[in-house]
Amino acid sequence: MAHAPKSDDETESVTNFFNILHSVEQAKRLDEIEPGKFEYTMYSDCMNLDKGILYFTTYDNNQIDAVDMNN
Repeated sequence: MAHAPKSDDETESVTNFFNILHSVEQAKRLDEIEPGKFEYTMYSDCMNLDKGILYFTTYDNNQIDAVDMNN
């Protein structure tokens, strides 16, 4: 299979997206870019462009949060 399986369920699709993306995120303290400074993935996000809903997680909180950009 070349791509992630498509789902008609938005929650399932968003969860699958973040599961895939988290597999390649950069953890803190692994990539020192200069003495005492480290590169890491601060946040991940995706958006439902049809509904205007932004989904995101942060490094310190892997819970998927949503913001309706229409409100």
